[in-house]
Amino acid sequence: MNKQENLFRGLLLDFDEEKSSVNGGEWVFGNLIQQFDYPTVDDKNSGSTFDTDDEGFVRNAVLQHTFIQWDGMPSWGGDDIFEVDPKTVGQKTGRIDKDHDSIYAGDLVFHSRKKIHCLIYWDDKMSAFMICGEKFKDFLGAVNTERDLKVSGTFFDDAKMEEDCEAILKIVR
Repeated sequence: MNKQENLFRGLLLDFDEEKSSVNGGEWVFGNLIQQFDYPTVDDKNSGSTFDTDDEGFVRNAVLQHTFIQWDGMPSWGGDDIFEVDPKTVGQKTGRIDKDHDSIYAGDLVFHSRKKIHCLIYWDDKMSAFMICGEKFKDFLGAVNTERDLKVSGTFFDDAKMEEDCEAILKIVR
């Protein structure tokens, strides 16, 4: 039986180091788990109920915690679920670069044919992973990633990169 491939990554938040030797700021790879808080409204007939729209769907859910269940790591005290910074969570694209490294949403890559750095991101409107750099935007699936791309960092590596990527995203959206 094949082990399922890890589909998400995120940076660990700091937590009680007495429980584990893992420090905050390290990447965790695995399955994504998100915990939401659902606001309630007082219903005179039945007490508190979920705040729903006309079709009965819960609305105004607020993300409280984001976890990654890392089934590929040694277990420290049986814990294999770690809280991560939700801004750093990136989904695996299913593509690899020149060095056969997996490419995730939030990665910065160097496009060797265009000689520019690009951002990999998920576009909700296109329902696809996209690649975007200065004067360049395309579907990630249209790029020969194994020939043309090299992962050079992530959106979250430093504040300058984050600012540059946010500027790119404002242009393309």
